[in-house]
Amino acid sequence: MTLCIFLLSNLTVSLGLRWITIVERSMALLSIIFRFLLSGRLIVDFPGGLFFGNSFSPKMVQVQTELGGITKHNLKMVKRLNQVIFPVSYNDQFYNDLLKAGDMAKLAFYNDLAVGAVCCRPETPAAVTAPPFSEGKRLYIMTLGCLAPYRRHKIGTLMLEHVLALCQKEGYTAVTLHVQVNNEAALDFYKKSGFEVISKSDQYYKRIEPADAFLLEKKIVPTKNSDSSTNKAAA
Repeated sequence: MTLCIFLLSNLTVSLGLRWITIVERSMALLSIIFRFLLSGRLIVDFPGGLFFGNSFSPKMVQVQTELGGITKHNLKMVKRLNQVIFPVSYNDQFYNDLLKAGDMAKLAFYNDLAVGAVCCRPETPAAVTAPPFSEGKRLYIMTLGCLAPYRRHKIGTLMLEHVLALCQKEGYTAVTLHVQVNNEAALDFYKKSGFEVISKSDQYYKRIEPADAFLLEKKIVPTKNSDSSTNKAAA
């Protein structure tokens, strides 16, 4: 309760500044709460300014976003992020496999704070040959998500660009993923990034509604470097 009163008092003071909108303050407040829940530390900084007690400093905060590897030291953080971001849960084997995934699993950081994660795997041979898939080496995005207060900072784009670059490097011909049919924001994000809906999977999810999902695909045009690497591997 004390934490909530402190946060709300700071929010109230900030509303007197005309150039800061109510929406921005609300999202920033959610940001603090997420930081506290994830790290156990009260880090009171806002994009565009800093709060010190009951005063506001318009000093600009330099924003840095980057990706980092998943290790046994931050694996619990990945699990906590997924629990907040996604309506489905993943078993222990899923998280143990991430330790061996290499570049296929990354944490996303906003000013050194973990705010999202992306996890991929190669498609199984059965999935590659089954319709509506075309032939080729394919990568499947198991999870790609970011905490809501940080979605205006192109962190999702950063993670997706990493996946697409990995596909180019490793010679994948396509990348696929499932999206819940009512997740309009995610569908719009992927369509703007060149993905297409190729099929619908009925009753794909368990214990959540709606249970149906769209299967999305983006074909990858291989670069000359990836072509030569593939040829050398085949030789």
